[in-house]
Amino acid sequence: FKKEYQNTYAKTIVNFLKNNFKTLYMLNTNDDKELEKNQILLNSLEEKDNQIRVIFCVDKLNEGWDVLNLFDIVRLGNKKASKTITTKEAQLIGRGARYYSFKSDLFDFDDEFRFKRKYDSDLENELNALEKLTYHTRNDVEFIKQLNESMNKEGLLFEEEKTRIDLIVNEKIKEIIKNNKIYYANNKRIKKRDLKNFYITRIEMEQKIKGLQIPYFSNSIKESEEKFEEIKEEYDLQKPSALNHIDNIYFLKAMNILGLDFNKINENFTFKSKKDFIENCLKNTVVCFSKRQEFNQINNLEIAKYILENFKSLKQNIKQEYEVSEFITHEFNIGNKVVFKNKENFKEMNFEWLYHKTFCFDSNLEKEFLNFIEVKKDEINKVFSKWFVIRNEGFEEFKIYDNRKDEVTYAMGFEPDFIFFGKKNKDDDNFLSIQCFIETKGEHLAIAKDAWKEEFLETLKGKIITTKDDKKLTLQSLPFFINKNFNINDKFLSSFDEFVSFQDER
Repeated sequence: FKKEYQNTYAKTIVNFLKNNFKTLYMLNTNDDKELEKNQILLNSLEEKDNQIRVIFCVDKLNEGWDVLNLFDIVRLGNKKASKTITTKEAQLIGRGARYYSFKSDLFDFDDEFRFKRKYDSDLENELNALEKLTYHTRNDVEFIKQLNESMNKEGLLFEEEKTRIDLIVNEKIKEIIKNNKIYYANNKRIKKRDLKNFYITRIEMEQKIKGLQIPYFSNSIKESEEKFEEIKEEYDLQKPSALNHIDNIYFLKAMNILGLDFNKINENFTFKSKKDFIENCLKNTVVCFSKRQEFNQINNLEIAKYILENFKSLKQNIKQEYEVSEFITHEFNIGNKVVFKNKENFKEMNFEWLYHKTFCFDSNLEKEFLNFIEVKKDEINKVFSKWFVIRNEGFEEFKIYDNRKDEVTYAMGFEPDFIFFGKKNKDDDNFLSIQCFIETKGEHLAIAKDAWKEEFLETLKGKIITTKDDKKLTLQSLPFFINKNFNINDKFLSSFDEFVSFQDER
């Protein structure tokens, strides 16, 4: 817009918004005359041809409604706050506060990351707006207090007070980044769904639904199995029938009631939209009805629910398997970050080698590790001319997956607590050739639950990966840092001594 309209940008954007929010693009769910039409529009808000921008409702969206592209909820009026009202509001916010997944050519997201929030730690990114839901209400202190209580019960608020923390890159490390080539390596967990497997899965799904015997529905009540068995012979007399006489609206409403949103449906398939799924899959499927079956609004909804319940059950039985990719390198491009955590767990550190000035500690163990590195920095400097340590605050860039196919933990992932990057003194080029994974772990976890992580990290030692400009990045790892006490932490300390003296072959 700015580039195209230049000086008239502001006026153009105002007119654009006005045109998009005309009465023509508003939906009043309280208008019973347009009930069926409104229901279709209401349940297809994510479709490209749905132009609805504003919805007016009075207590109409409290059940069976799900939308992935809701960005603002505006509460009108000043009705006195009550627990009933705020509970309904919190539930509405919960249904709206879903992330509308998208892909962008600007980012190399794998399939798993596609359905996650991407910008919680990058609030300055303009695409952050796509992950934001805003609730607007009058400044009613009592209402807001009760709403917060209701949202907390619904699990929509942090259990403890969270604060925005800005992670600023250390000034001395900026010089290292500016004057050196830095790469990091990770691997991906990929869903197995090649073309052949996809068609087998879809055919299997359609075959399972095909020939399904639909129970006799009357007054929205499914008759008992005994009663159904008495009229079973009727199926032999009646020809199988497709579902194309049941309107899309009933399937859409059934999907909402059953909590089947489009992203869940499409995990195993490649349907273009809900409409595509309904018309080219469900409604083309041949099923068997009782000769006595009447098709009205209530019964049609029950039939649609029965069909989708079978689909949901079948889908849950389709095992979603993963495979783990090879480690590949990416250019290091991690700048200032934003995280939301308990402020008491953050501390300004004066370590010149720590990537971000502010450090988050989940326990004293992380602080002990940093103090250990500070004590050992002279030893490190003897071997590494340029180096730094980054505290991994859940950065997706540093998530790695167990690639040992014979282990039960295959394809399980985790984010090592610290990553070391460095360049040996003997190296002449401006390339940080070493990446080392470091995990701090309480003794009770190191022995039992998380032992597999240490074993996996051990397999990465000495692994060499070629970058796009033909540099050789060497992966290293250390055993768990358990305690500063030598008797308990001797395995780590011995390996650390080896690390600061090893000779990498590149």
